[in-house]
Amino acid sequence: MKISVVVATYNGEEFIKDQLQSIVNQSVRPDEIVITDDGSSDQTLDILHDFSKNMSDDIKVRIISNNSEHGFVKNFLNGIFNSTGDIVFLSDQDDIWKKNKINEHLSIYKHHSDAVAIHGEIDVVDRNLNILNAGTQRYRYTGKWDFNHFMKKPNYPGMSLSFKAGKVTDKLKEIDGLRWEIRTHDFLIVLIAEILNGLYVTKQVLNFRRFTGHNVALKGHKDPLTIKKRISSVETFIYQYKLSKETFELILGDNKRINEISKYELVQAKRLLFLKTGNIKYLTYLFFHINLLSSYKPILGDTLSFLRKG
Repeated sequence: MKISVVVATYNGEEFIKDQLQSIVNQSVRPDEIVITDDGSSDQTLDILHDFSKNMSDDIKVRIISNNSEHGFVKNFLNGIFNSTGDIVFLSDQDDIWKKNKINEHLSIYKHHSDAVAIHGEIDVVDRNLNILNAGTQRYRYTGKWDFNHFMKKPNYPGMSLSFKAGKVTDKLKEIDGLRWEIRTHDFLIVLIAEILNGLYVTKQVLNFRRFTGHNVALKGHKDPLTIKKRISSVETFIYQYKLSKETFELILGDNKRINEISKYELVQAKRLLFLKTGNIKYLTYLFFHINLLSSYKPILGDTLSFLRKG
């Protein structure tokens, strides 16, 4: 089984060398590393070419340099579409992989032939790899992630994701060709895996997500109670539910699932109205539909956020 790692870079000179080394040091080494650079203006490309020049023959390194900035989603999709592996791992430029990451993912694929994608637990660390936030995904087991769990979780950072290319890449190309608005490639990949009934998670922490202040997905994470941040988070939920309905329709034509997704979407719409207006009727609605939320915590956080705003 051929293994590809897709790394997306943009002005990542500070940590890219460490990340690439953690990929090379895997107990099961990848067959190829595809690096897509989105127009870096620092020393990133020089570092990448030195890395490629010194790589042993057992790992093929391909560097794709964009002539102009494509954005992180298009940059990753470009790397995925240019990869040739049966299993594809995604990597950011400033993370660190544990030595057994690839091996553990392959073990899950081996024991669960229906697995289409695997998403793993993540510890967020500082520049010196000191843990800032452990177990950010809150996975309590290793196994299949069911539809209801999936609907309640909007965030699946790609740096902890692998997938079977043959199951996923063709669907990604089809959706990309439709010119849909794709805000995050990683959510779309796990969505496709969920639709194909093959999304698995693992409670093992197999990589560290380094907080540098530049990470797109980690910006503003220290103050989750700000009203603006919570509104943005709810709007992301709503967008992803709309994308989920469109993708279920495209792949399966499953009206039952689409109707179920609409219920989750409506709850988030009520959250948004509460955050914007503070009207107690929307809060009451949320309490009566708490089964469509991850827990009581979103309601508590929204309430505290609105009160602090006042």
